[in-house]
This record gives sequence, C-alpha cells and structure tokens, in this order.
Amino acid sequence: MQIHTGFGDRGLNLRMSNPLYLHNILEDKRFAKCRIVLLHTSYPFSKEASYLASLYSQVYLDFGLAIPKLSVHGMVSAVKDLLEQAPLNKVMFSTDAYAFPELFYLGAKNARKVVFTVLRDSCIDGDLIVSEAVEAAKDLFARNSINFYKIIS
Repeated sequence: MQIHTGFGDRGLNLRMSNPLYLHNILEDKRFAKCRIVLLHTSYPFSKEASYLASLYSQVYLDFGLAIPKLSVHGMVSAVKDLLEQAPLNKVMFSTDAYAFPELFYLGAKNARKVVFTVLRDSCIDGDLIVSEAVEAAKDLFARNSINFYKIIS
C-alpha cells in the first residue's frame, strides 16, 4: 500500500499528513503483514517517517517528489532525515514525476547528486565506509524497489 504523507497533493491537509497519525494502523495486528510505503519523503515529516520505518517491519520509505521540488539544501536534508533511523534496505527512490517529462529528468539528475552528497557525508562522519556507501546507493536506486515491488529482471 502506498500512502501519501507530507506535502505533494493539492487536496492534502498538511497538518493531518504527519505519518505518526498511522500509529494505530501500524499497531493493528490485522495490518501487520501489509507492506506500506510512505511517499513524498513524508516532507516535512521525514524524521517521523524514518522513525516509523525503524520501528515497524512493514513500513518503507520513498523519497520521490521532494527531489526535485525542494531546494538543494532541502533535498539533502530530507534524505539525511530519512536515513537517520530507517534501515538502508527500506528506503527507495522514485521521481514521482507528473505533468511534465522534464520532472523525470530533473528528479533522476538531482537524486544522484543528493544521494552522493548524503552518502559522502556519511563516509566523512564515519557512519559508512566507501564500499558500504556504494552498496547503499545500489539499494536506494534499484535493489530496494526491485525487492519491494517484486520486479523480476
């Protein structure tokens, strides 16, 4: 199940789009095996989304739409927030492009820069070594989506 959290849709009430409002559903045993992807980086609630992905096995994160919609600093900050607590194998990229084909291009182009910056900083800070950062990039850009959506290649 994909759930729009955070910004993105005109009809969405941003005050009510904090993913923490999903707590009762995530705790409900009836939905324990329902895999949930929180879309749009859950921006500006990226830290909250990261927390939920770290706590609940069924919660995954997608950092589409924030890239390329936010400023460069905003994109980097949002992705860093997602990766703060969430396991690297539960975060995936999409362009979430709509309306204009240029958004697909800008999303892909900016995502590479943003992920490089985030993973480089993680290496500088000592959170990852270079080989782990390379594997994380492969996970974020391909393997996590392939595994989650059961894409057969």
